[in-house]
Amino acid sequence: MEIISHKEYVERWLESLKQNEVYYNINGFDFLEKFESQLHNSNHRFANFRPNFRMKITDELYYRNFGLKNEHSDFYTLVSKFYLSGCSTVSCPNVEGVEANYEEKGGYNYLFYLPNIKEIEHYYAGDRILTIIIDWNAEFFRAFIGSSHSLPQQLRPFLESDLAPQFHCTVGLITPAMRSVLHQICNISYQGIAQRMFLESKALELLALQLDQLAAAEGCNLPIASLKPRDIEQIYQAREILLTQWLKPPSVCELAQQVKCDRKKLMQGFRQVFGTTLFSYLRDYRMEQARQLLQERGCKVTEAANAVGYSNTGHFAAAFKRKYGITPRECLVGNKPIPPFGIEIPPL
Repeated sequence: MEIISHKEYVERWLESLKQNEVYYNINGFDFLEKFESQLHNSNHRFANFRPNFRMKITDELYYRNFGLKNEHSDFYTLVSKFYLSGCSTVSCPNVEGVEANYEEKGGYNYLFYLPNIKEIEHYYAGDRILTIIIDWNAEFFRAFIGSSHSLPQQLRPFLESDLAPQFHCTVGLITPAMRSVLHQICNISYQGIAQRMFLESKALELLALQLDQLAAAEGCNLPIASLKPRDIEQIYQAREILLTQWLKPPSVCELAQQVKCDRKKLMQGFRQVFGTTLFSYLRDYRMEQARQLLQERGCKVTEAANAVGYSNTGHFAAAFKRKYGITPRECLVGNKPIPPFGIEIPPL
């Protein structure tokens, strides 16, 4: 694979530029940038909410295999990255606490702090990389923290100093709750000033979901024992049972008996593996089935509600709006338009 410097990358980008469009104040974002070169086709959206809190959506299709040398000089920022599709590998040698070679791929979310490093990012022809990235620093999140004991272990050094140890952490799988928020960010339905307020609130919600998942994995909120391969197998088996019996799911006790796992370990382990509770996972799955019935098959609201196990249409509508930000009827008739440059979230 050819390795190029950042300077060479910019030169090739300028020489082969086929398209370069910039749009300002688009759907709550400060600007949107679209361009195409010999290396890749890119669509970026940027929102600077506050001096220490900003978000970027990247949608890139790569035409060639290449490695790009990067330097993160004076980049004293925490980065939360939600990888929706694609894959890249990173070579980052001689950085204490960080693997020399690591991978980022679709379906996972990451948290890292990597100032003053040199790395090589590897990209592959035909790969579409779709990410949502939130940059934030210690000063921003200190306003939310009461004490270090409420923080995941990884972030506690930032309470004392802006210069904490470097790290790169795979937090876990993108959960159904995260996926719902990511979908709303990529396809915002609000207008005017509400767009900006909505985007910032969803960026904060993503951070909350990620930190909650990180805390659960570290054992800050739940006394989770380390999971053995057999435990993980049982947890995945429990999920398969839920998905095949989602209309009439077994109780937690019945599910634990079916997979021959302790009830408490199943509940805690399920949250550790999937980042959400058994009940929430099942509810989100039902809402996704309902969305498909309304949007893709044109079912009536009452039909969709009954099909996914809701006898009360009002309860169904409330649950649907909590997940997608619009009512089932708005989803059915399509009067909440998909905005320009809307992005379809790939299935995970």
